[in-house]
Amino acid sequence: MTLRRVLGLSSRDFFLNSGFSDSRPRRSLFFPSLQKMGFWTLLEGFLLFANALAILNEDRFLARRGWTLAEMTGPQRNSLKGQVIGLIYACQFLRLPLILFNVITIIVKLFSG
Repeated sequence: MTLRRVLGLSSRDFFLNSGFSDSRPRRSLFFPSLQKMGFWTLLEGFLLFANALAILNEDRFLARRGWTLAEMTGPQRNSLKGQVIGLIYACQFLRLPLILFNVITIIVKLFSG
């Protein structure tokens, strides 16, 4: 005895109720939580990115690759590389507000789940 007969559905109804219909929103196979991403998740992502930029060490990482502000002079600061280096140094300069945003995020996540 088939499931279709047990439920008493026609083949069309069985097909529509089995999850193969186009009426349901499809979930992504590779990014299952992409549909659940909201504004708060986007803010958390930016915060994690800013944390990653803030911990880059100038002597160990940036100077070896030639990514210091001293090397960016004149029109080089307007290039993409100059803008990225400026963003890295801005994140490092604003460490205290970044720590505050991290604490606020942790407290909100503790209370909201």
